[in-house]
Amino acid sequence: MGLLTSLVIETAQGTGLFGIYPYAYRTADVDDLIYNTLGAVLGWLAASALARALPPGALAEEGEVTHEPGFIRRCVAFWLDMLLVTLVSLVVGGVTGLVLAMLGASEGVRSHAMDLVLYATFLWVELVAPWRHAGSTPGGAFVRMSCETREREGARRAAFYVLRVVLLGAAYFLFPILWPVFALFFLFARRMPYDFV
Repeated sequence: MGLLTSLVIETAQGTGLFGIYPYAYRTADVDDLIYNTLGAVLGWLAASALARALPPGALAEEGEVTHEPGFIRRCVAFWLDMLLVTLVSLVVGGVTGLVLAMLGASEGVRSHAMDLVLYATFLWVELVAPWRHAGSTPGGAFVRMSCETREREGARRAAFYVLRVVLLGAAYFLFPILWPVFALFFLFARRMPYDFV
């Protein structure tokens, strides 16, 4: 399928969209055909390997939320959450920066305001939303998981969320350093550090 799809795209480029345009402004390239096909094969192999690590039946049933998520599900939920944080903070932070620029604020003030929007969005997604929705962040709700691995109440629940936000915030802002540490920790402990609270 990868070869066929790439062949159709390259043919469309080389023929001026199958003759609709009087001349082709793009060119067909055999190298693109080879690279696209190789990419499709590598993607299929990666998906096959991932299916062995996380079989399709490993997700919770419809309407069921798991309180014992694995590392891959936690990573997918966190990635979705950070995608949401990034998109919201870019839009809201961008609008905030434009409004402050029109009001004559300095570049430093605009930069700090945009940083505050990013931090506030992160706290909303990783602290407020799961606190109010039984441990499910927006990404966690999508993959049907709760970050609350057991019942916690009062100060213990607050300590759990504070530690979780601090560790995930560090992972978000210092990503290359902390993700391998968390992966190794989960490999040996079968939990994240904040799950011990």
